[in-house]
Amino acid sequence: MGLSAPAIAARKVRDGGEPLVMVTAYDAPGARIASEAGADLILVGDSVAMVVLGYDDTLQVTVDDMVHHTAAVARAKPDCHIVGDLPWMSYHVSPEETVRNAARLMRAGAHSVKLEGGRKRLPMIEKIIDAEIPVMGHIGLTPQSIHTMGGFKVQGTEPEHARKLVQAAKSLEHAGCFSVVLEGVPVRVAEMVTEAITIPTIGIGAGMHTDGQVLVYHDLLGIEDRFVPKFVRRYADLKGQSVEAMTAFAEDVRSGAFPNHEESYHMATSEAEELAIEHRAEQAKHIEQLERQNATLSHQIAFDPLSAVGSRERFEERMATHFRDASIFRGALGLILIDVDHFNAINDEHGQAAGDVVLTEIARRLGEVVRDGDDVCRYGGEEFAVILPGAPVQPCTEVAERLRDSIGSE
Repeated sequence: MGLSAPAIAARKVRDGGEPLVMVTAYDAPGARIASEAGADLILVGDSVAMVVLGYDDTLQVTVDDMVHHTAAVARAKPDCHIVGDLPWMSYHVSPEETVRNAARLMRAGAHSVKLEGGRKRLPMIEKIIDAEIPVMGHIGLTPQSIHTMGGFKVQGTEPEHARKLVQAAKSLEHAGCFSVVLEGVPVRVAEMVTEAITIPTIGIGAGMHTDGQVLVYHDLLGIEDRFVPKFVRRYADLKGQSVEAMTAFAEDVRSGAFPNHEESYHMATSEAEELAIEHRAEQAKHIEQLERQNATLSHQIAFDPLSAVGSRERFEERMATHFRDASIFRGALGLILIDVDHFNAINDEHGQAAGDVVLTEIARRLGEVVRDGDDVCRYGGEEFAVILPGAPVQPCTEVAERLRDSIGSE
């Protein structure tokens, strides 16, 4: 757990205490890094809205969001005091709702909660403390109030406003807060507030005379570079280093350099050979199965399933081939088209099954009459076509007559 709230409350620099170090963190890896670096406190801040969740301000984050991220930090078991940030509208409606929301953060693993605002928040603060929950105050530039403040602007620049900040800090101490965050105030004002109260002040954009400092994790490490406030000191350029590292990874993947032999898992030689034999056998079986399926499919496409003669597709393919050959070699090509008379009457009188029998019989008779090498195809419905390669008019006429006689016979 690290420092308790009473231990933090006693850490005043003027009394010889070491300045407090607080950083934000929003997940287990961040919490472990903060703990190993020796931070005294981790603030699970509503800044998660802007640096993690992609919002433009902190107003969009909810209690559920804060519970989720507080629990992630707590599961890392950092040697730090965990402060859960109460988001906008979680402590504005009623004391009862405020206490319930604070309790949710504590159950998620926080050791205390933080809320923004001065004297008008005293009733809520007192109720939370009555529930045995330590409270950290936050005055000066309060991001949840950016619309009433007119944006992210330095506060306490005028004497009257500076005096109000001092009074607000005293009120927070009197209500029972164990520390106060001072954000975005002039150095002299932060110094006045720090001198005026006996609990520690933790500054962010408040100069060097506070009892501690806090920075946002993503600002401190150079992960967030879209906007860098004046008070931020970047101790690393993790975004630049991360982009460089991921670029190298992408190049290695595309070039085949990653992964290499050492970065891969391997089997014993004998087992690998056995597996390869099994794999080749399985592949051969699969290829054979595909070939059978392809052959079946090709046959289904090439031949009419009812009459067993060539299909319309086969007719078009064979006709194109024979026509090309006849054109190239200046040979003859015969074509006989057959339309069965009165077929619809057979269907109407005897039914489709009888019609199918008739078509099958016609196809059989056509196959008996044509020459070797001729193609009999079902063109569609009761229509058939016979392709006669190399046949001039007279042989085509003779074949046509034999076909008509065969079909017309009993």
